[in-house]
Amino acid sequence: MAAQNRHHLPSASELTIDIRAVHAGEGTNKVAGVSGVVKEVEGSSLTEYQAGDEVLASIVLERRAGLITSTETVNVETSFVCRKPAGVSFQDAASLPTALVGVQAALHELCSRESQWDLDSGSRNATPAILITGSETLIGTVLVKVLHERLPLAHRYSTCSGPDDDGLGKLVCRLVPLGAIYAIDAEALELLKHLRAASEQYNGPEGKGAIIDVVGLVARRPELRDLLIGQKLFFDLEVQCAEERRLEPLLNAVKNLAAYAEALGEVAGTMRGVDDTVEEVM
Repeated sequence: MAAQNRHHLPSASELTIDIRAVHAGEGTNKVAGVSGVVKEVEGSSLTEYQAGDEVLASIVLERRAGLITSTETVNVETSFVCRKPAGVSFQDAASLPTALVGVQAALHELCSRESQWDLDSGSRNATPAILITGSETLIGTVLVKVLHERLPLAHRYSTCSGPDDDGLGKLVCRLVPLGAIYAIDAEALELLKHLRAASEQYNGPEGKGAIIDVVGLVARRPELRDLLIGQKLFFDLEVQCAEERRLEPLLNAVKNLAAYAEALGEVAGTMRGVDDTVEEVM
C-alpha cells in the first residue's frame, strides 16, 4: 500500500486533492477522513475522476509523516477515494470515512457468525436480532444502513438519544428508512422490556442475538445483556477499535471506500437538519 502524503509526486494511480476539511476519529489514530476537490489526475488511465470533482478520501496516518491540515494538498490512491455525496458540506463529508473504522470492525465480527445464523432457512427463529446502540451517532447510523445491505435478512434494532423530544423524534424517523426494524429512546425506563417484546415479535422467543455497543450503553445498563440469546455476540466497539491488531482489517475497509459510497451518501443525506449529529460521533 503506497504512502499517502504531500511530499511525493503523484503516481499513475493517484489523485491530487486540495483538502477542504479533515476529520480524525477520537477512537483511533490510524485513519483520517478528508474531503476536498480534485486538483490533478496524474494517471492517463484514471478516467473516473476529473479536476474539479468533489471527493472523499481515507488517509492512513501511520503511512505518512506529519499531521494533516485543511490547507494542504495530498496525493491519494484512487482505491482510497470516492465522490462526495451531493448537498453534503465538506465538513460533514470528511467524517464519513473515519466512521468506516468502527463499521468494518463490527461487520467483521457479525459476518464471521453468518454461517451459524443460517440466514437462508426462512425460519423466524433462525433470523438474528442485531441491537445497535448509539444510532444517533455517525457510526451507529452507518451500521444500520450497511447491515441492512450486507445482512438483509437480519432484523436490526436500534437505540438512540436526542437533545430533546423533538430531536429524538427526528433521529428515530430517519433510522427506519435506513434499515432499522425498531428504534427506541435509549433512556426509556423499561428499555429491556420494550426491546425484548420487539425481539420476540419479529424474531421469536428463540431468536439469535447480537449487540453492537457503539456508545457504551451496556456498561450503563447491563440488563441489556439479557437480550443475548442463541448464538451470543457482544461487541464493544470502543474497545475493539482501540486494539492495534485490528489495523489491517480496518485498512481493507477504507481502501475500498467506493464500495460504501452509496450507503455513506444516503446516511449523510439524513444528517441535514439534525443538530450536532456529526460532531458528537467520533
